[in-house]
Parts: sequence; structure tokens; C-alpha cells
Amino acid sequence: MRTCDALLLGLNSFQQGCFETNIPLVIEEGSDIHFNFSFTYDNFGLLRLLKDNEKILQIEDNDVTLDTRPNSIEFTPLTGFAKFTLINVDASDTGQYKCVLSGQLKDPVYNLTVISSTKEFTIRNPMSNVVYENNSVVSVVEDEPVTLSCKVVGGLWNRPSITWILDDAIKHLIDYRTNHTEFDEYYEETTMSISRAEANLDGLTITCTAREGKVYLYLSIKRKPTLTSPTSLTEGIPVDMVCILNATTDSFPTFSWELDGYDVTENSTHRQQADHKVFVSMLRFYPIRRYFAKELICKIGNDENRFTSYSIEVKYPATITSLYATPSEFVEIHDNVNLSCAASGFPLPTLYWSKQQVGGNDIWLEVTTAHTRYTSEWNSGINFHINQ
Repeated sequence: MRTCDALLLGLNSFQQGCFETNIPLVIEEGSDIHFNFSFTYDNFGLLRLLKDNEKILQIEDNDVTLDTRPNSIEFTPLTGFAKFTLINVDASDTGQYKCVLSGQLKDPVYNLTVISSTKEFTIRNPMSNVVYENNSVVSVVEDEPVTLSCKVVGGLWNRPSITWILDDAIKHLIDYRTNHTEFDEYYEETTMSISRAEANLDGLTITCTAREGKVYLYLSIKRKPTLTSPTSLTEGIPVDMVCILNATTDSFPTFSWELDGYDVTENSTHRQQADHKVFVSMLRFYPIRRYFAKELICKIGNDENRFTSYSIEVKYPATITSLYATPSEFVEIHDNVNLSCAASGFPLPTLYWSKQQVGGNDIWLEVTTAHTRYTSEWNSGINFHINQ
């Protein structure tokens, strides 16, 4: 049983203040607080002890009145001395205590806080605000960061005590750091951050210890899928895109496919390989077309960050899509004419200009304007001066 004493000496001491400064402002529940009073009968008058402006003790001459906590208060009058004991304090004893002597309020005023002696742990993810119990599993998407906050309340402590412990076998592989965010003698909070939750951290044991208590957590890595395709995609040929997930569970995951933001999952099939933790989804283009040259995404479940993407590039032959002149009909000698040519294809085609000579070979001309790409086409322009 912990006890705390407050010694109050004589009327002169009362004039300076009812309480000595050695009364603790913070004390654990279950402890006892002793208030000791010394006075003379000739000029004592009326003494009252108030909690939150309500009387809990009154002494007038030898008449002692206790107004609260009758089953947990002891008062022992002696000659010129009185001892007041608040027994087995709890949270209800938290409050502001004042002393009134002969109708006058005496300084100082104390704010007493009674804290729990039980160490209460709380571990949560401050980003998602998920709270974890002891022996909980912390799920995180592969390669994503994870931050945990360990908070302990209860008991008096004179130094930071929270310690994070990671498996010795693999902690050297982890880029992690800890940070004490708050600390006082009865409250403490510390965060631990892993910058990248790689696949080899699956099953990692994380322990938070503080104030003679421990909480164990286990890290579960939710793997990201991988997407494979043929090395070369040619228009008009059937193509299968394959999404593979190496999971840590035997339950079949939910695959979804998106092409340029549109759901194309209905064109896919799913299966489980002989290894029960390898799952496959296949999306078929029958056949592949040039307008499928978009971003393709394979996603697992509803996890925002659990996906893989692939930029589709489809080969198709070059085709001239437009050829025109400006002006388009008649041009007089010594005037200018602009010729424009546009072509599409992948890989992107190179455009050349030539001038046909009467009775001779074609002359290849240098393009005077740079190529500019517009959607899936290349545009090229040239300016002629008509001499004859």
C-alpha cells in the first residue's frame, strides 16, 4: 500500500498556505493520502477542507465533521494535532482541493489526479485508426509502409519505458524507426514505422513492452500480383494476359481487370495451380486490336494499393491516313503550297517526301517541319515554292 503525507503546521503555516508543497499532484489508485494538521485551541477557529468547492472535512473546536466518503476516511484528533487520511483513493478523488481557515481561502490550490495502477496497452494504426488486441495480426499490402502506435496508460513512471522488439532473425533486413511522441509520468506513446513491408517480412513478430507489460503482434504481408504477357503483341493475333498471385492463404482471392478505367473482368477466367497458394487469372483478347493500346490493371479484392499494371503496345503496319495540299486546287507560279501527310502505325512510322522529276528519278526532299505526334498518328508537313 502506497501512502503520501502532507504536513500542515500551525496557524502561521496556514497563513502562508494550507498545504505543504510535498503533496503529490499525481498518485496511483489504491494508495492512501495523509493530511496532518497542527493548531492551538486559543485561536484555531473553523477549519475546512474542500474538494471541488464541496466540504469533505470540518473541524470546529473538537467537533469533527466528515461529509463525504464515510467508509474510507480516518480522522484521529490529538492534543494540538489532527491526522486526516483519505484511504484507498480512486478516480473519484481526482479534483481540486482547497483549504479554508476561519472563512478565508488559503493558497495554494492543488489539482490532484488519481491514475489507474493497471497498465492499459493500446496499439493502433494511426493511418487507418485500427486498434489491435494482444496477439493480433497486422495486415499490410506488400511494399507499402506500415506505422504502429503503442500507448500505455497507468502507473507512475519516471522515464520513457516503451520498447519495440522485432524478430532478431530478420530485423536487420528492415528499414524501421521509432519515435517517442508523448511522455509523462503516467502516460506514454511511441510510434514504430517500417518504410517498406517486403514479402520476406511475412510472419514477423512485433512486440511492444512497457511498464512491466507486453503486447505481441504478427505481421501478415498481402502480396501484390504480377502480370505477364507475350513479348510482342501484333494486331489480329489472340493474346492472353496472365495475372499471378502468390498468396499466404488458401482462400481464393477476387481478381478484377480494368482497361483504361473500364471493367473488363467478365472476359477473364480464374484457376488455382497445383501449389494451393498460387492463384491465376487470365484475360484473353481475341484478337488484340490497336485501340486496346491502353493501361491494363489487374487488382486483388478491394485493396486500393494491391494491383499491378501494364501498358499495352500493339504492333500494326503503317498506313497513310491523309494527304492534302493547301491551297487544294490551283497554285500560280512563284506562289507557295503546303503539303501535309499523316500516317499511323506501331512502331511509329517514319515519313519521307520525294519530288517526281519529268523523265528522271524521284528526288528525296528534306522535311522542313518537325514531326508531331497526334494520338496514334504522325503528321509531317512540307512547304514548296512553285518556280515553274
